[in-house]
Amino acid sequence: MININKLIEIIYSEKDIAKSIAIFFSGIAGLVIYLTRKDMGIAIFVSIITFPIINLLFSQIIQRYNDKKSEEYAFKVIDELSDKELQILKLFVSFGSTVMQYDDIMEKIRNSNATSSIFDSLQNRKIIFYEMNQFIIEPNIYSLLKQRYGDIEEKYEELEIPF
Repeated sequence: MININKLIEIIYSEKDIAKSIAIFFSGIAGLVIYLTRKDMGIAIFVSIITFPIINLLFSQIIQRYNDKKSEEYAFKVIDELSDKELQILKLFVSFGSTVMQYDDIMEKIRNSNATSSIFDSLQNRKIIFYEMNQFIIEPNIYSLLKQRYGDIEEKYEELEIPF
């Protein structure tokens, strides 16, 4: 036997917004069918059929919204970078990867003491991460940098950062 209280608790504890919206609209669709047709079987069938369709639709809408917000945030972060920070991030684009070895970056930078604060700043803002002797740039930031500066004329081998 179905415990209605447990079912209601599950529905209200749901954290997925698209699923909550789908539950609401499929319930409304089932209710409308029940009130117009007076047939519980068809009403349940309509609710069951409409739920995944509505869930998929709103999942896509919410995903696009979140992607747009993430991209706007990444553009804002890129616009607020200093020239030296931007030069370091351009190294990743010219290298063609989101991951660079510590030695590869330090080879391009002459004065590593002057740049430690720049790396700290980028790490504090969660733009780059340092793990296992390599720097990793945040993928959304990298893809936007690649869109903006993908046509960097200097190749990695020729690029030098004069700090």
